[in-house]
Amino acid sequence: MDISTLEPRLAILRHCDAAKVVVLEVNESQPWVPGGYDEVIHISEVDYIVENNKYKIPEIPPEMSTELDERIAEHIVNLIEDEATIQLGIGATPNAVGSLIARSGLKGLGIHTEMFTEGMIDLIEAGVVTCRKKTLHPGKAVHAFALGSRRLYDFMDHNSMLAGFPVDYTNNPQIIAQNRRQVAINNAIRVDLTGQICSESAGFRHISGTGVT
Repeated sequence: MDISTLEPRLAILRHCDAAKVVVLEVNESQPWVPGGYDEVIHISEVDYIVENNKYKIPEIPPEMSTELDERIAEHIVNLIEDEATIQLGIGATPNAVGSLIARSGLKGLGIHTEMFTEGMIDLIEAGVVTCRKKTLHPGKAVHAFALGSRRLYDFMDHNSMLAGFPVDYTNNPQIIAQNRRQVAINNAIRVDLTGQICSESAGFRHISGTGVT
């Protein structure tokens, strides 16, 4: 069955429904982010609650771009059209792309991404990203998770423009394909002559994990 034809609530089993024991951690340093569906559960569905008042969520400053990153970004931005829906990965090159898009004059962009990044704040605040022209979830910046600075978390907190979904929804090719002019911008370590891409390791050095689809 094609799950893209179903309502998200019916198409994907909630993770809490699949778990035998539900344990929640409460952390005041974490932003409250609106979800696309099933972002809240009733207290009666919870078995245990852990109140974490000691350890804050990790904060990572944006990676600085080099001149080479900026030159690569120039080629990428020239391929993006008005009203496109974009996905940005993590790293200096996607950061450079985001910064250049904010100054490019592009209009009406949307966001459908796995990771919500620091550079996306700049795009939204600059008015380049509005999400109003998206064919799927118009008006919403769709994402699965975020990792960044305190500025990023504060921006996300109770921001009604954002919609957090499970990764098996945001990364589902059938879901992604419903976005008109979807553009994915990611880093790769090596590309061979057949088009195969390596983004996980260099030799025996493990760098990243496998994306979920």
